[in-house]
Amino acid sequence: MKTYQIKRLLQLIFVMILPLMLSAQDIVVSRVVNTIEGKAYLEVDGKPFLYNSVQAWKAPAKEFLMDDYPALMNKAQEAGYRIFTFWLYWRDLEHEKGSYDWSALDAMIKRAEELDMRLDLVWGGSNFCGHLDPRFAPDWLLDWDEVHLKDKNGKPVMCQSGDFGFTYGADATNKLLLKAEKQMMADIINHLQTNDKKHRVVFFQVLNEINNRGWSYQGIKPMLAYADELGSVFKKADYKIATRMNVSGKIMFPEIDKLKNIDCYGPDPYTDDIEMIRKLINSPTKMPYIAENAAYKNTTSLMITSFANGGGYNTYMLGPDLVWEKPGIYDLNWEPWEVTYGVYNLNIALNSVGSLIAKMPKSSIIEFNTEESYPQTNYHQLKPLAGKEVGMKTWGRDKVRNGAVAMAMYKDGYYYLIADRITWFIFKNIPLQISSGQFNESGQWVENTRKYHYNNEDGFYVPYHAGECLRVKLD
Repeated sequence: MKTYQIKRLLQLIFVMILPLMLSAQDIVVSRVVNTIEGKAYLEVDGKPFLYNSVQAWKAPAKEFLMDDYPALMNKAQEAGYRIFTFWLYWRDLEHEKGSYDWSALDAMIKRAEELDMRLDLVWGGSNFCGHLDPRFAPDWLLDWDEVHLKDKNGKPVMCQSGDFGFTYGADATNKLLLKAEKQMMADIINHLQTNDKKHRVVFFQVLNEINNRGWSYQGIKPMLAYADELGSVFKKADYKIATRMNVSGKIMFPEIDKLKNIDCYGPDPYTDDIEMIRKLINSPTKMPYIAENAAYKNTTSLMITSFANGGGYNTYMLGPDLVWEKPGIYDLNWEPWEVTYGVYNLNIALNSVGSLIAKMPKSSIIEFNTEESYPQTNYHQLKPLAGKEVGMKTWGRDKVRNGAVAMAMYKDGYYYLIADRITWFIFKNIPLQISSGQFNESGQWVENTRKYHYNNEDGFYVPYHAGECLRVKLD
């Protein structure tokens, strides 16, 4: 081989391995990955992380009882959540063009570190629910006529916001607007890389319900192209955070899955219909999850259904939504109510086994008492799982309106069991070993206490206490 050929070969090799060298230097905070079986899940710092979050927003109106994000995160942690979703406003970060204020975001990162929680950001930028929202967009953007959506006569298109009257729309085809918002995305990433050393921010929702008003009066193609361009900033950065989108309503949009720079998307169905949740979670998509759903009285049923069918779940919202009159995890006085206790119990159990659920295939999970939208007070059902029969039995009590909802999982010879309140799990085979415990950060099972069973005419009964995760080995 001649000298110039050797040099050319070396040059080609260098060009080929350079991207690998650069990618090895990337900091991957979070990403969406797939198992061999095809199960998609969120990975944080190289480990599976169950997407189970609660959402809140810092309301500008005085009638809201709490508008301090760190205080809201405290309440989320009290309810057992490990991920807190909050709205990050362009207005707060860049109130004056070119002048940044990171204090609000930094305060959230600090509190998340203190509470050992993760953060999921909803971007309040150029298009919030199909319009330029004066509560979230900075004044200079509201006054920037050149980037506003115009009709064929050159007049501004006034968009119906739903709860704030008519306001301007942003032109998704405007290059100046796109450049400005992409720069803001890059600035956010750079700030996180410098200031979020413990990787609290793990998800970034690009815009919010941009289909809400007929795809911002421009149609689906330009809006999705705009969102994908914003997502490209995250993909090109050497500090990697997973990106997502949400859509208003109960209709899925396969076009979003074709976007290169959006890792996943989910619907905002706002329904307590469990079959609708099951249908949406089982729709083919990159990573199935419910992006928003109110804290209905059967919230734990909806959560269990989502997780058991291979998806994630985000509850909107932490406190009562006085704008849209939707129930929250807490009541009007920020006190626990019927929903709070069940969600807390389930979250504590989920936290014990979340890393397992995150990547577990649907074929290894069964759910109980979710056949109807609201659980039965008296429930007794056995189902097949990994060649054995596993069941759950609950019963009515004076102060219990609904029965427990539960799920059972199988992995490597063990059954893992969780529920939202006290109940009994049933096995046809003799339980050889029963314990309550949790998986640690290394993925190892840590036993807390040994449990017992007793024999009944229809099987072997194992008592379950609220908040536990049980592990059972059968003969």
